[in-house]
Amino acid sequence: MTQVATAMRPWWLVVRFGTVSLLADFVHEGARSVTGPLLASLGASATVVGAVTGADEAALLLRLVPTAAVPAGGCTTGSGHEC
Repeated sequence: MTQVATAMRPWWLVVRFGTVSLLADFVHEGARSVTGPLLASLGASATVVGAVTGADEAALLLRLVPTAAVPAGGCTTGSGHEC
């Protein structure tokens, strides 16, 4: 193997993870975009559709809460493992 090929090897892993992440994001966003119309086609009322899609949006905000509480070192007291 040449030096250039050896130096580029780690980047292939980064590109592969990026590709998987991109495709997963397509699937996730596609599923979120059809939730409302799917519920409506199943006969759900506008209130139920709004509550379900609103709860989905609120759940996205809840992802930010635990990360803000973790200190910069990543360890919290009483976490059950040695830091």
